[in-house]
Amino acid sequence: LDPLGAVGTSLALALILVPLTLGRAENWPLWGWICMAAAVVVGALTLWWQQTLTRRGGSPVIDMTLFRTPSFRAGLVAGVSFMLYFGSFMFTLTLLLQEGLGQDAFHAGLIFCPLGVLFSVGSLLSSRLTTAFGQLALVCATALVGLGLSMLALKLFLAGQDTGAAWIMLCVCLIGLGNGVLMPSLIGTALMQVKPAQAGLANGVLQTAQQFANAAGVAAVGGVFFSVLGTRTSGDGYASAMAWAAVIDLGLILAVSLMVWKFKRIAESL
Repeated sequence: LDPLGAVGTSLALALILVPLTLGRAENWPLWGWICMAAAVVVGALTLWWQQTLTRRGGSPVIDMTLFRTPSFRAGLVAGVSFMLYFGSFMFTLTLLLQEGLGQDAFHAGLIFCPLGVLFSVGSLLSSRLTTAFGQLALVCATALVGLGLSMLALKLFLAGQDTGAAWIMLCVCLIGLGNGVLMPSLIGTALMQVKPAQAGLANGVLQTAQQFANAAGVAAVGGVFFSVLGTRTSGDGYASAMAWAAVIDLGLILAVSLMVWKFKRIAESL
């Protein structure tokens, strides 16, 4: 057991996440900046302890030797980027549909429905596609997500609140299918070069990073959304805010795409 490592890691993540979540509503108070600065110190001390424990022959929560593995490093960046995008997209699209376009919860759910269905279809096909086409299947999946986000952002910039539900559903169909193919394969691909004895620790680090990124994406991109929205409560205001959030999400998907290309090169070298 490594209680110091577990507490230090949890505390460092909390010191970042709490200010990100509450900062905008509290007008970014001084305590928030102090917490984020303290997170750097706590994180550095935790990493020092992990290295010290490793040298002593212990079992750290974070095995620092994992970061020497190219597939793990790429998988960590890809997983964090994906979850930053995924959490924020679901959050901001809900705000657009219900607050901006005036949909009730039922009709907003119907617009979301194709995303969930095609995510399930993509997940079921993911292993078959990666078996048949290798990492090229993941490259195509990121392209689908990027296309859906680009189409959504462009339409919102041009049409604002007049963007139709049918167009939004088309975009979420592309995004849902791409997500379904991509997401189940990220962790498995990240573990390509990880030793079997390290697989459990590696998976734990990846899962923790992804869960943190999911919450951080809602807080950070959601903060941008509300900053763009400002005092505007019209449908056009929400459309503009969602468009800029989609642009940020597109940048995160491009980061995932770069890591997927790295996975492809690693797989070809094995």
